[in-house]
Amino acid sequence: MRKLLEFVMRKSGEVTNHEFSNFFTLLEQGLLPLEYRSFENQKALLKNDAYNILFCKQDEKILGALAFWYVEDFVFVEHFVVSPDCRNQGIGTKM
Repeated sequence: MRKLLEFVMRKSGEVTNHEFSNFFTLLEQGLLPLEYRSFENQKALLKNDAYNILFCKQDEKILGALAFWYVEDFVFVEHFVVSPDCRNQGIGTKM
């Protein structure tokens, strides 16, 4: 029996090293290299209070992520990615 999807919102300082590593792997798998920062530069964003990531998980595995900036009354979506293995299953729609 398949487990339910879990949606976890993390503010910049709450993202664990494990979550970040999996998030960066998703970026590498789902985007062109010019569409995301280097590992070090991407990780440095976690020091900015305006940066947030919404994770879609199943059994602790990250299936998708939505990284965005929340500044006052403005939201800017920077990355929206779903694992190539999980595409066309409605995960992006649910996120």
